[in-house]
Amino acid sequence: MAELTTIARPYAQAAFALGQEGNSLPVWGEALHLAEAVVADPKVAAALDNPKLTAGDKESLVLSICGERRGAEQRGFLRVLIEADRIALL
Repeated sequence: MAELTTIARPYAQAAFALGQEGNSLPVWGEALHLAEAVVADPKVAAALDNPKLTAGDKESLVLSICGERRGAEQRGFLRVLIEADRIALL
């Protein structure tokens, strides 16, 4: 468990810093909560674990579900997590 915490820490710190800079911590909290729920869905989780899907495919999937309801910074953050194969950290 400590390993996951260590891996997740820089991403959490980045999200917090962005929320603090933009005075939008509640927006970031909602965005991360929604993304967590999306990624936790068994069907979405299975798709994200599918090695046949590219990072772009995974990004399209996640953003099609929750991207429209989030700002550019939050969508960009999700893209970074997907491209780094860290979306499961949510």
